[in-house]
Amino acid sequence: VLATQTLWQVRPGRMRIRFEGRLAPGVTAKDMGLHWIATLGADGARGHAVEYSGAAVRALSMEGRMTLCNLSIEGGARLGMVAPDETTFAWVKGRPLAPGGPLLEAALADWAQLASDPDAAFERDESFDAAAIAPMVSWGTSPEQTTPVTARLPGPEAGEAARAALDYMGLQPGAPIAGTPVDQVFIGSCTNARIEDLRAAAAVLAGRRARVPGMVAPGSMTVKRQAEAEGLAAVFTQAGLDWVDAGCSMCVGMNGDIVAPGARCASTTSGGGRLHHRRAPAAGGPGCARQCRMSRGWTRHEGLAVALPIDGIDTDQLIPARFLSRSRSEGYGDFLLHDLRFDTQRNEKACFPLNDPAASGASLLVAGRNFGGGSSREAAVYALVDFGIRVVVAPSFGDIFAANAVNNGLLPALVSPKDAEALLEALAGGPARMSADLESGTLHLGQRTIPFTLDPVWREKLLRGWDDIDLTASHAEAIAAFRAHDAEARPWARPGAET
Repeated sequence: VLATQTLWQVRPGRMRIRFEGRLAPGVTAKDMGLHWIATLGADGARGHAVEYSGAAVRALSMEGRMTLCNLSIEGGARLGMVAPDETTFAWVKGRPLAPGGPLLEAALADWAQLASDPDAAFERDESFDAAAIAPMVSWGTSPEQTTPVTARLPGPEAGEAARAALDYMGLQPGAPIAGTPVDQVFIGSCTNARIEDLRAAAAVLAGRRARVPGMVAPGSMTVKRQAEAEGLAAVFTQAGLDWVDAGCSMCVGMNGDIVAPGARCASTTSGGGRLHHRRAPAAGGPGCARQCRMSRGWTRHEGLAVALPIDGIDTDQLIPARFLSRSRSEGYGDFLLHDLRFDTQRNEKACFPLNDPAASGASLLVAGRNFGGGSSREAAVYALVDFGIRVVVAPSFGDIFAANAVNNGLLPALVSPKDAEALLEALAGGPARMSADLESGTLHLGQRTIPFTLDPVWREKLLRGWDDIDLTASHAEAIAAFRAHDAEARPWARPGAET
């Protein structure tokens, strides 16, 4: 983006999520997002642009709408939007960098046309009763592992993924989620630190003292200044919480803001109204000695393949946020899947597939569904590449992860659920040699030949060794022509239009 002022995108599918009716008191946009993700799954909107609509959405403030749209990525979507209306226009007017004068009127007229037509066709259309949504808490390691605060945690019959998440979080299957003890609290992140969120939290804390340590990080410096001017910051500090600068803070372990080993934190971070439980210490080993540097372009790769039969391996599991302060030059390979590969003393877990001595030097990984979902951190790809992984095979990927993978020479080979199951079964006895052929779009394991799907543009990038800058540069003339036309068609969108 900085190099070309453009952002290359594959056109997403069209999806609408409607919330009809009225929200109950105490239920917010955050709960709406977690409700649909828990229902449809963390990959429920994969590959789609989501338009939110319905009476409950229209009743949201701009802050609430932005929260809902921001959560779209946690359900696998490429983006989320709410059609602009008078609420939008009132919020934009007078904002820094907003167009002014006649240009503002032209902009409002243009934006008013962005609403979908009444007969617009969507590839997917989901509807929810807003009145049935309760305050939500995510209890596991994925935003789809979420339950109403009035409900119980999943029981022993919930399946291996749920059992593993409950064990990681130190929670008892079937226990009520309400009353779960916590060691600290974090109020912040891009989805729960807007001014209206801080007002709501301050209303609860006013005149009270916190019983556990806590931290409040406003969503921006503008929000920070406004909260201080309204006296909200004073409410938090008088309650015994730390009022810190705007930023991601504990959401990504920034500036040393992390949860202590073995502790549990109730957090408002973007993945949910979430309980965090740290199982591993922050200390890590040196950079991976066999750090892999990708070649520019390739057509075929053959190497040792390892099965990782786990669904929903997200980017926070691929590399926990507390390691992101390290320099890339030191290598991220040692931290790949850290909390799954190591115990709390950083001893390798013998049962984990990548710790098998027979898997040494593996460069192909066969995984479960929704690999690489969650946040958009490119470091997840760096960790795989630095570990030596060249190909990941799965029945579904997080969209942004897959794009990041291609930009770093890593193949996200998409196969059918049936073929993924067959590969995992074939590798259940241990690692084996496998190859991936870009030109034919096939994987080869023993006598099996399995097709994989890859966007044609991505295939070309891998074959040529291109990243997004190379790809964009190949369309320089078309981009220049578009910019010239757009400058005339939308003068209010150009820098300086606010004057």
